[in-house]
Amino acid sequence: MRGVQVTAVSTSQEEILWIESGSQQLFAIHTAPPGDPLGIGIVLLSGGGWIPSTQRNRMYVELARRLAECGYDVLRFDYRGVGESTGETRMFDLMTPHTSEVLAAVDALRSRGVAGIGLVGTCYGGRMALHAAGSVADLRVMAISCIPVEDYPGASEGILWHGRQAMSRDVWRRLRKKWPKYVRVIRKKLKSVARRFARRAVGTSDANTRPEYVRQIASALERGVPMVIMHGRKDNHFPQFEAALQAGLGEVLRQHGDLAKLELWDGELHGERTLAAQRYTIEQLYSFLADWAVQARARS
Repeated sequence: MRGVQVTAVSTSQEEILWIESGSQQLFAIHTAPPGDPLGIGIVLLSGGGWIPSTQRNRMYVELARRLAECGYDVLRFDYRGVGESTGETRMFDLMTPHTSEVLAAVDALRSRGVAGIGLVGTCYGGRMALHAAGSVADLRVMAISCIPVEDYPGASEGILWHGRQAMSRDVWRRLRKKWPKYVRVIRKKLKSVARRFARRAVGTSDANTRPEYVRQIASALERGVPMVIMHGRKDNHFPQFEAALQAGLGEVLRQHGDLAKLELWDGELHGERTLAAQRYTIEQLYSFLADWAVQARARS
């Protein structure tokens, strides 16, 4: 990176933290800059599905250390019920993400003396970042990756947990008594799903999708927060994202072209399941944030 001296980060710059979030204790790792601090703290937010703060193949470990070389203070943490954190999480809902945990992590970074905050998240973690952004007054930069643009509950529900519940004797007893009611509910749900697919097939917009997602992105950009948005063209929800680009989201990004950067990869990026996707994600996030660090130092 031009203009910045790079120093290798060792574990001596990493510290275990326990963050209080309500009644829970969240396990976190703070990676401090080995050289001249930038004064900006980055919170790394992993995906849902009980993925710990390391992210896949220790992606966030590498990213945190490389960002620390740029002068960032970086914090990654396990969500409640994940990894070393206390509590229990049975589902990761895009409509109601664990925003309070993000804000607790932000406060933990502020206590380390940073003057501004950056939020970086993938999938569920990206939606957490967007939901929390409005409550972070000192937000300076954002990076979000592979976020479903539609609001739907239970994005990462525990299949095994629900399977065990379905096999219980009590469930079967209630099912026999209320079967007609369940049939009506199922029929209504199937009709709703069919209508949604029909709207997508003919390219019509759905007023029930994307409004919060678009509003949150617009709000951050209107505050002057630079942002990179990443997606893979072969992601399962890329068609919905592409449709959003043709509608409200595209207009928002055009209005803030000096702040918003869109990175589209030709493969499948969602979930970072391959080494290629992992390397691409790390390099794009690092490049964006390293360049921003250079600009921030120049401004100061």
